[in-house]
Amino acid sequence: MFSAKGRAVFRLFKNFFHEKPAYISIPILIFILLTTLFFFDPKPTLNSDFDLKRQSQIQDSLILDFTEHTILNLAEKIHMEVDSQLNLSLMRPELIYVLPTSLNTFNNITRKKEMPLLYRIDSSSFSLKAEGFGTFKNRGYRIKKALQKKLGNDYIVSFFVPNEIKVQYKGYPWNMELKLSVPLLKIALEEEIDPALLMSLTKNHEGFISLQQTPDLNRFRNLAKKLKSRLEEHSSMEDALASIYFNSTSPKDLPLKWWKQPLARNWVHQVFIDAQIYRDYGFTLEDP
Repeated sequence: MFSAKGRAVFRLFKNFFHEKPAYISIPILIFILLTTLFFFDPKPTLNSDFDLKRQSQIQDSLILDFTEHTILNLAEKIHMEVDSQLNLSLMRPELIYVLPTSLNTFNNITRKKEMPLLYRIDSSSFSLKAEGFGTFKNRGYRIKKALQKKLGNDYIVSFFVPNEIKVQYKGYPWNMELKLSVPLLKIALEEEIDPALLMSLTKNHEGFISLQQTPDLNRFRNLAKKLKSRLEEHSSMEDALASIYFNSTSPKDLPLKWWKQPLARNWVHQVFIDAQIYRDYGFTLEDP
């Protein structure tokens, strides 16, 4: 998929050649092609694929580490017991994403302060066990029905008598965009900024996987801090985003009438569009 800058450049070239006669546009196109081949030594695709795969593997390990710490922190905060035999590194983002929803549904139906035991984990599912809740059959089926409705078709919720609720993910494996939604949401909450805007900025600024540096979740926090400070310094969100595009360190460094520059205007506009798409898909702090 093209980046926002790439799409903007593509549109400019497309519009130019569409308006020019063929006898003018074709020689220019050939000249651009030859110049590109002369100045840029193409690299083998295999090397690029290998770099991307290697970067993805490193970032995946960071996400798994983040996931394990998130479970432990959540368990400590809400006083949820975790079976000592569990391998928490198996808890994929597809599962941890719905753990809070599962616990909330459990509490809403049991109407108790006690939390279930995080009982079983594998690469596609986790189980909550209601130990010490007495006869649980009726509440178990109610939790199953309510939770299945909330999680949708990508998940299967099962109830096993006497007291086990199992949540299994059966959809397609998440891409990096979805995997990073959990850590990015956490960072946005901590920095008190709009999660959808941070997600969109990440996508359009450096991308979810950067080949220019070793993957590090701290780069997303640095971007979040930059976004927050720019929003505080500038009078409008458009100017704040433009300052990141131009890498200007203060409002006075922002080019005058920057919106008249097509690439910058299109890039800022794309950040807004993608942020709204994320909000529409539920990546927001507001209740649906």
